[in-house]
Order: sequence, then C-alpha cells, then structure tokens
Amino acid sequence: MKQCIDCGKEILDVSTRCYSCSMKYKYKTGILNSKGIYNPFYGKHHSQKTIEKIKKYGNNGKKNGMFGKIHSLQARKNMSISHGGTGIPYENTDYSYTYFKLRDNILERDNYICQNCGMTQEEHLTVYGRDLEVHHIDYNKNNNIENNLISLCKQCNIRANYNRDYWKNIFFKK
Repeated sequence: MKQCIDCGKEILDVSTRCYSCSMKYKYKTGILNSKGIYNPFYGKHHSQKTIEKIKKYGNNGKKNGMFGKIHSLQARKNMSISHGGTGIPYENTDYSYTYFKLRDNILERDNYICQNCGMTQEEHLTVYGRDLEVHHIDYNKNNNIENNLISLCKQCNIRANYNRDYWKNIFFKK
C-alpha cells in the first residue's frame, strides 16, 4: 500500500492521492470548475477574445450565438452543393424540412424533458453537449405529424432503435 502525497492516508498503488485530496487538487489547478464539471479551458490556449465569447455565450445551448441558426434557402442550396449534392435543400439528410420546423415545437410540447427517462434539456447539454433529440415513433422519417414525434435523450434514442416493436408500443401510449 502507498500513502497519499498530500495527507498521508493509505491508498491503492495505482494513484498518488486519495480521492478527497485528488478532488481538491483538481479544483485548485482548474481541471474541474466550481460545479464539479471538467473545465473546458483546462489545457487549452484560447485567445482572450475567445475566452470572453465562451464566458458570455457558453460552449453550447441557447445563449450561443450559433445555436439554432436558421439558414436561408440559398444557404441550404450552397450547403447541399458543397456536400456533393445537386443544390436541393435537405437532400443530403434523411429528414425533411418539415421535421426541422416541427422539432422545436415538439421539444416545447414535451417541456424539454426526455419522455422515457426524464432527463432535462439542461442535464442533456451538460452530459452530451447538445439538445435533446426528437424521435419518430413509427421510424418513418417522412411521417412528421406531431403525434409521431417524441423528445428523447441521446441514450434513450439509441436504445429505441433496437427492439422497435416494443418501443413503438411504449411511445404510442405516451
């Protein structure tokens, strides 16, 4: 058995500090921020302008200046062409334009909560760094009626793609 280099407690041979001293070290050095989340600035060298921008808007979420940016029809055509398409908007995705218009309404209808496990939008942003997902209950990406769409977290959406008949029944009941 080894001893913690800070307090002298006995620890496993694989580490140099006990858990409490390790956490104190991480807070002190900036590896963890005040909320206990790994600090996005740690080990990165950002310009002062970038640091101010991230402090103001955050790395993601609705306060970010690029969050939910709606592109013009011409911008969509240009993106299609730049991704090897013919210039038809949304041709490089399985989802239609209607789906993207309805997506925010579905999240709002479901109070920004995963309808399977109860994870909130804020928790999802913290864990996955992006918004909750909107799932097609009947797995038909062209069926964009509101009764066929449900808000799910990333993990529940992945899980719902296996044993589809089971999940169809669960989600249609909700």
